Amino acid sequence: MCLTVHRSGKGKTTKNSNEAEYRLIFDNLIDDLLAVLFWPEWPAASLIMSIASKFMVIFLVLFLFGMHILIFRYSGFIIGRYQDQLANG
Repeated sequence: MCLTVHRSGKGKTTKNSNEAEYRLIFDNLIDDLLAVLFWPEWPAASLIMSIASKFMVIFLVLFLFGMHILIFRYSGFIIGRYQDQLANG
C-alpha cells in the first residue's frame, strides 16, 4: 500500500508511464474498496481502507510536499464516497 501511494506520483501530472500505472492501480483499489466497504461479505475492506488512510496521514506528517495534492485528492474522494454511502443507507 505504501509503495503504491509513493509511486503513484508527486502531483497531478505524471513524469513517466510507471507513475501513471501506479496511479491507476491505486485509483482502482480505492474505488473497489469504497464500493464494497459496507458489504458484510468484505469485512477486510474497512481494515485496508484504514491502513490506506493512515499511510496518507503519515505522508502528510512527513512533509512530502509533492504528495500533498495527491493525498488531498484521494482524501476528498474517500470522504465524498463515505458521505454518499452513509446518506443512502
